[in-house]
Amino acid sequence: MQCPFHHWRFDTTGACVQIPGSPHIPAAASRAAYPTVERYGYVWVWYGSSEPMFPLPELPALDSADKRFRRFRFADTTAATVRRIMESTYDPGRLVERHGLDVAEPPSLRMLDPQDFPPEAGSPIPTDAWLGAQLERPQYAGRPATSTKLLGTKLLGTNAGRVVLRVDGWPAGQRITCYADGVPQYRLLLAVTPVDANRTVAHIAVAVERTGRFWRDLLHFLVNRVEVNVASNQILPIFDTIRPGDHDGICVDGDHGVLTFRAYYQSWVDRVAAS
Repeated sequence: MQCPFHHWRFDTTGACVQIPGSPHIPAAASRAAYPTVERYGYVWVWYGSSEPMFPLPELPALDSADKRFRRFRFADTTAATVRRIMESTYDPGRLVERHGLDVAEPPSLRMLDPQDFPPEAGSPIPTDAWLGAQLERPQYAGRPATSTKLLGTKLLGTNAGRVVLRVDGWPAGQRITCYADGVPQYRLLLAVTPVDANRTVAHIAVAVERTGRFWRDLLHFLVNRVEVNVASNQILPIFDTIRPGDHDGICVDGDHGVLTFRAYYQSWVDRVAAS
């Protein structure tokens, strides 16, 4: 590895092994080394204990060698903590209120067991590192204020009566599959890069399955791409103005998913700190 500024070179342990123009390498010229792996166009870093406590979860649909899927990705830097970003997925109230959807009944969330996930979601995440949930959004009662989903489902002939998000998560990442009336719409990866105490990069990568019908597939891809981008852009202003730190605030009955995630996330913070 090479520093881009002065081109000092480091080995895999973090020790400096070469300094241009200098035969002497100071004893203090070393950096902490973190276990890494390259997958899906990202460099994944385990930044807790000296060795990973579980393997990196897989999402086969994001493998570029699999031609069954079209893919897109984007990243946004937010003024929020890792926990704030990850816990928002388990908040069903946000699906309606923040995204301006007009639905026939309130959305619901229930926590799941590992066996509830189909094999195509990816290899199972170790039970002690896993947290899963299912969010259900009922049929639209009217046109969603800022969403393209209703237009997309009508044009594609599905006209979904119920949209389901299955969340298959680990402490700092989530595999999410979106279903419309039981038919998979896309598979999404949410991961994060902590930059500072209250500064985090949120990464989203999405795979949309092809059917072999070019124009239908193209429309399906574009509709889902706009949908995911619009949803992300709606929540960014909240992350950027939220109170710094991981404050718990006031909770209501519908916040059981968020509270479950917070306890689970803190258990991993404590576990890594103890190691």
